[in-house]
Amino acid sequence: MAPENCYLFADDSIIVTSGENRDTSTESMQKSIEEASNWYSENCLVLNSAKTDVMTMSNTSNMKAPDSKFDILTFKQSFKIKYLGVILDYQLNFKPHTKKN
Repeated sequence: MAPENCYLFADDSIIVTSGENRDTSTESMQKSIEEASNWYSENCLVLNSAKTDVMTMSNTSNMKAPDSKFDILTFKQSFKIKYLGVILDYQLNFKPHTKKN
């Protein structure tokens, strides 16, 4: 079974964590990435680094977390991502999505 905060949709997965500040959010995300990494390995799956995004959502502009690691790969923070057809931005205001459509 996948980690409790990892949601799987066909060949897509998403990890959702939260925290009261940047440090607790980063710690929670790193722990979740490690759990997901173990789960991927146990199930003979490989992460496609070209299709992987990491985004910290916050209502403040100073919440940006450091880059995240998955196994030996490092992923830079994104300010917006497309997930299941919806463009999400770090402030969840949907402006990039509504501008596109």
